[in-house]
Parts: sequence; C-alpha cells; structure tokens
Amino acid sequence: MLEKEIAMSLRRTNKYLGNILKEQIEESNLSIRLFNMLVLIRKDPTISQKEMATNLKLSQGAISGSIKRLLSKGYLIVEPLDSDNRYKRLVLSDKAIAIVDKNKKLLDEKFIQICAGFTDTERELLNDLLARMGDNLKRMHMVDKE
Repeated sequence: MLEKEIAMSLRRTNKYLGNILKEQIEESNLSIRLFNMLVLIRKDPTISQKEMATNLKLSQGAISGSIKRLLSKGYLIVEPLDSDNRYKRLVLSDKAIAIVDKNKKLLDEKFIQICAGFTDTERELLNDLLARMGDNLKRMHMVDKE
C-alpha cells in the first residue's frame, strides 16, 4: 500500500531530521527544547512564557523549569523593563546569541542540503503536498479528540 510507504518514509525523514538537529545542538550542551527556547527569544525578545509554552507545545511549568536551567547555564539574563522596574524580561547572553546564530546558520545549510537536486518547482510541489498532509493529520487528530 503506497500510503503506508509514504507514511514510513515521512517517519524515517523525521527521525533523520531529529538526529541531525540533536547532533548539531548537543555540541553546545543544550537540549533541543532549550535551543528552541533561545531561538524563540532571539526571534521575539518580548515573547511571554505563555506564548513560548503554546509555540513549543509545552506546559508553562516546563517552560519555567527550562528558563531556570538557561539562567543557571548563563544563556539568559534577567533585566528590569525600562518602562516599569517591577517587571522583568529575559535577555539572551552574548554566549546564547553566538550559539543561536551559529547553529541557525549551520541548520539552514543542512536544510538546503536536504533538498539538493530538487528543482524550484519540485520543492514548491513537495512543500504543498506536505502542507496538505499536515492539514489532513491535524483534522484526523481533532476528530480523534472529539
């Protein structure tokens, strides 16, 4: 059954991508979760813990614990808000910025390598097909929850 072969290929692809990401990130002594949190903060310095939890599909407690780990490792700094000293914001340390920027660049290069040999049309078609599969899976998941 071709659908089963497609699903198995996607599973293998996901496993390979996960391994590539894990190997790249582990060089920085960070888990994928911690790295992804740093990426989110780098992308949006005003992101709240609640938004992070939603984005990463984690509980706010997990986010809070992860923030404590990032603070203890020196990847995050707590600074008061300029507008109101009662409130604090998380800022990436120089060490964190260097790790995020370096790994993001290396990962972007890996993503380009994944599509080596594909034409622009093939990449666009594959992207569209995978997006439709994602929508189908999302609908299936929502039906299963009902």
